[in-house]
Amino acid sequence: MLWKRLLCVSVMVVMAASAGATTVLPVDLASMVDSADLIFVGTVIGSESVPTKDGSYAFTYVTFDVEQALKGVPRAGKTVTLRLAGGQVGSDVFTVEGAPAFALGGRHLLFVEGNDRYLVPLVGMFQGKLDFVESPTSHEPILVDYAGNAVDGIGAKNWHRGGMKLNRDGSLRQPEGAGAAVVSEQGVKIKIEQPKLVDHATPAGQILGQLRAYINSRKASSPGFKNTQFVDSASKANVPATFGFTAGRAPSVNDK
Repeated sequence: MLWKRLLCVSVMVVMAASAGATTVLPVDLASMVDSADLIFVGTVIGSESVPTKDGSYAFTYVTFDVEQALKGVPRAGKTVTLRLAGGQVGSDVFTVEGAPAFALGGRHLLFVEGNDRYLVPLVGMFQGKLDFVESPTSHEPILVDYAGNAVDGIGAKNWHRGGMKLNRDGSLRQPEGAGAAVVSEQGVKIKIEQPKLVDHATPAGQILGQLRAYINSRKASSPGFKNTQFVDSASKANVPATFGFTAGRAPSVNDK
């Protein structure tokens, strides 16, 4: 039998201990672009859970085949490995609430920050991961966020999400709204317009072209833009010795 242990963290400016549910502040696209060490499109080709040296916790090392890098360069060239807190040690499964999951073969757009240092090396945790999925109408690849909202373009500081919305199984999400008609107190039937089902989304290739131009504009104009070049992969040989988490201090990794 597997026992799951959930680590709840509160993400404000830094990760801090919390007895409640995870709180993740929203991060706009401008901040994500400025903060990221590496922005890339890649496909998951490997995932391995590695226990800390004292066996008290585990980290998962996820390896991606890099299709294209939009900011930064993976030092290994065509691949990059990210280290995420959580994994399996014997019958214990450790998870971090708010951390995104990865499956073999998944294709993603990722905004990486603090690889091999942060518990979840993505800007804004789950906000730093967008998924490539097939549009159920056009059958072209589109980009969707953690909530199933298709990205429809890029504004001054954030994504446009005015397009289709998908369920977890990839089907179109039906809009919520009132019925087609109601009856008033006078017995008059009043027709109420139903919300429309949005069945279109901008192809992922167009979004990536917009994002590349947006990154270049932020590099030229934003004083907070982090200039990066080579980004190292996480190494399983450097798995932390232990994992410290107490109510009195923030979650931390002891690499000594």
